[in-house]
Amino acid sequence: KCVSSIMSDNQAAIITFKVKKVALAKARVLQVFTEMDDGLDMSLEHKTISALALFERVVANEEIHLLAIEVDYILAELPNIVASVKSY
Repeated sequence: KCVSSIMSDNQAAIITFKVKKVALAKARVLQVFTEMDDGLDMSLEHKTISALALFERVVANEEIHLLAIEVDYILAELPNIVASVKSY
């Protein structure tokens, strides 16, 4: 189910990842995190740095808070790395 369809795109959700699958698919996960539109209009260099930081947070914490639109993008591109999503 599309998270942003039940809440506005700028609302947040808690997404829990399958950390082993995230680690195994590092290159693809970094690509998706870099492509993900957060509405901040950052340069590619900053998006790349942010994607790596997000990857490291996911691997370290398993559960993170993201915008609903970001969660939807991850679910569309890499649904197999997501364990659960909780909207708030």
